[in-house]
Amino acid sequence: IEYDAPEAFKGKTVLCVGGRASGADLAREISHHAQHVYLSDSTCQSARQDGKVTLVPKTIGVDSEGKIQFDLDCPIQPDNVDTIIFCSGYDYQFPFLASNSGLEFRATPGERRVTPLYEQLWHAQHPSLA
Repeated sequence: IEYDAPEAFKGKTVLCVGGRASGADLAREISHHAQHVYLSDSTCQSARQDGKVTLVPKTIGVDSEGKIQFDLDCPIQPDNVDTIIFCSGYDYQFPFLASNSGLEFRATPGERRVTPLYEQLWHAQHPSLA
């Protein structure tokens, strides 16, 4: 299943597992429609809330009653999560670049980088293309 539109989560409680770019982006978008969003990030040391998004430590499990358990003895243990989204990164595609453009872009699965972009922004051979 691929994420498509945040409106699908209207009134729901959502757990986004993965606090990097894709997780943060999805949590922010979904929060405009959902009742509440939990964003689970392995680098989070303590829970904190910002509007309808609660940043929580790494998800370590779901018990038999559906209660979500987070790392670091986090006191937050929601039992009303409707949807869990595993935010594992983006698939990079450049459909707006013709194959005969002479611009070479490569996205190696698992590396989460597009080459030959410097800082994921500037093309190494064409620096004016940003």
